[in-house]
Amino acid sequence: MRQIVPYRKLISHGGEKRPIWAGLDAGIENTLIIVCSEIKYKATVEKDCGPLSPVLCYAQELDQVFTNLLVNAAQAIAGQEGRTLVRIRKEDG
Repeated sequence: MRQIVPYRKLISHGGEKRPIWAGLDAGIENTLIIVCSEIKYKATVEKDCGPLSPVLCYAQELDQVFTNLLVNAAQAIAGQEGRTLVRIRKEDG
């Protein structure tokens, strides 16, 4: 719970006015903390995130995309425990 509170405060202030440099791996980690209660009884989550450099993005909006994808994946699993794989790769620079 302690991990969720600072992150909730961060996302409750709305999106950035301009792109910022942010780590996608940190965004995934924060998102998994938030959606844990939604997916923990429906699926195991496996992460495959290689070394990543920060990217210029709207981090809060991207975190919302991660949240939606993970929650939708968990909701699509009917009646059995599933597996969700989160894979992020850097290709061609």
